[in-house]
Amino acid sequence: MHDLGPAAGAEGHRALRFPVPHLLAPNFKKERSAWAPAEFEKLVHMQFTKSREKIEKELGVKVDLLAWPFGIFDPWLMAKAAEAGYTAAFTIERHA
Repeated sequence: MHDLGPAAGAEGHRALRFPVPHLLAPNFKKERSAWAPAEFEKLVHMQFTKSREKIEKELGVKVDLLAWPFGIFDPWLMAKAAEAGYTAAFTIERHA
Protein backbone atom coordinates (compact mmCIF):
# COMPACT_ATOMS: atom_id res chain seq x y z
CA MET A 1 0.00 0.00 0.00
CA HIS A 2 1.06 3.58 -0.56
CA ASP A 3 1.36 5.59 2.63
CA LEU A 4 -0.05 9.08 2.22
CA GLY A 5 1.60 10.19 5.45
CA PRO A 6 -0.07 12.07 8.31
CA ALA A 7 -3.77 12.88 8.20
CA ALA A 8 -4.87 15.16 5.37
CA GLY A 9 -4.45 18.77 6.31
CA ALA A 10 -1.75 18.14 8.91
CA GLU A 11 0.85 20.88 9.06
CA GLY A 12 3.20 20.66 6.10
CA HIS A 13 1.05 18.22 4.11
CA ARG A 14 -1.22 18.89 1.18
CA ALA A 15 -4.74 17.49 1.42
CA LEU A 16 -5.96 15.39 -1.51
CA ARG A 17 -9.54 16.21 -2.39
CA PHE A 18 -11.93 13.79 -4.07
CA PRO A 19 -14.28 12.93 -5.71
CA VAL A 20 -13.53 13.95 -9.25
CA PRO A 21 -17.00 14.79 -10.67
CA HIS A 22 -16.75 12.61 -13.77
CA LEU A 23 -15.49 9.65 -11.73
CA LEU A 24 -18.36 9.43 -9.27
CA ALA A 25 -19.13 5.86 -8.34
CA PRO A 26 -21.93 4.21 -10.29
CA ASN A 27 -24.63 2.24 -8.54
CA PHE A 28 -24.03 -1.09 -10.26
CA LYS A 29 -27.29 -2.50 -8.89
CA LYS A 30 -29.32 0.21 -10.65
CA GLU A 31 -27.09 0.27 -13.74
CA ARG A 32 -27.43 -3.50 -14.26
CA SER A 33 -31.20 -3.21 -14.69
CA ALA A 34 -30.90 -0.24 -17.06
CA TRP A 35 -28.41 -1.71 -19.55
CA ALA A 36 -28.32 -4.71 -21.88
CA PRO A 37 -25.92 -7.36 -20.49
CA ALA A 38 -23.15 -6.72 -23.05
CA GLU A 39 -23.38 -2.96 -22.55
CA PHE A 40 -23.39 -3.35 -18.77
CA GLU A 41 -20.22 -5.43 -18.98
CA LYS A 42 -18.56 -2.68 -21.06
CA LEU A 43 -19.66 -0.08 -18.49
CA VAL A 44 -18.21 -2.11 -15.61
CA HIS A 45 -14.91 -2.59 -17.45
CA MET A 46 -14.72 1.12 -18.25
CA GLN A 47 -15.48 2.13 -14.66
CA PHE A 48 -12.83 -0.21 -13.26
CA THR A 49 -10.10 0.73 -15.72
CA LYS A 50 -10.63 4.45 -16.36
CA SER A 51 -10.92 5.41 -12.70
CA ARG A 52 -7.79 3.43 -11.85
CA GLU A 53 -5.87 5.01 -14.75
CA LYS A 54 -6.94 8.50 -13.65
CA ILE A 55 -5.84 7.96 -10.04
CA GLU A 56 -2.55 6.37 -11.10
CA LYS A 57 -1.81 9.31 -13.40
CA GLU A 58 -2.76 11.94 -10.81
CA LEU A 59 -0.91 10.38 -7.86
CA GLY A 60 1.89 8.54 -9.64
CA VAL A 61 1.27 5.28 -7.79
CA LYS A 62 0.05 1.81 -8.76
CA VAL A 63 -3.59 1.22 -7.82
CA ASP A 64 -4.66 -2.36 -7.14
CA LEU A 65 -7.16 -1.92 -4.29
CA LEU A 66 -10.85 -1.26 -4.88
CA ALA A 67 -13.56 0.17 -2.64
CA TRP A 68 -17.15 -0.94 -3.21
CA PRO A 69 -19.17 2.22 -2.60
CA PHE A 70 -22.36 1.61 -0.66
CA GLY A 71 -21.49 -2.10 -0.29
CA ILE A 72 -22.90 -2.90 -3.73
CA PHE A 73 -21.05 -5.88 -5.18
CA ASP A 74 -21.62 -9.51 -6.08
CA PRO A 75 -19.48 -12.47 -7.21
CA TRP A 76 -19.69 -11.40 -10.89
CA LEU A 77 -18.49 -7.87 -10.10
CA MET A 78 -15.73 -9.30 -7.90
CA ALA A 79 -14.54 -11.45 -10.83
CA LYS A 80 -14.62 -8.45 -13.19
CA ALA A 81 -12.57 -6.41 -10.70
CA ALA A 82 -9.97 -9.18 -10.56
CA GLU A 83 -9.88 -9.31 -14.37
CA ALA A 84 -9.26 -5.55 -14.38
CA GLY A 85 -6.20 -6.02 -12.15
CA TYR A 86 -7.47 -5.34 -8.65
CA THR A 87 -5.93 -7.62 -6.03
CA ALA A 88 -8.21 -6.78 -3.10
CA ALA A 89 -11.43 -4.91 -2.41
CA PHE A 90 -13.16 -3.59 0.67
CA THR A 91 -16.52 -2.16 1.66
CA ILE A 92 -18.80 -1.39 4.54
CA GLU A 93 -21.76 -3.58 5.32
CA ARG A 94 -25.00 -2.11 6.52
CA HIS A 95 -26.55 -3.67 9.56
CA ALA A 96 -30.18 -3.46 10.60
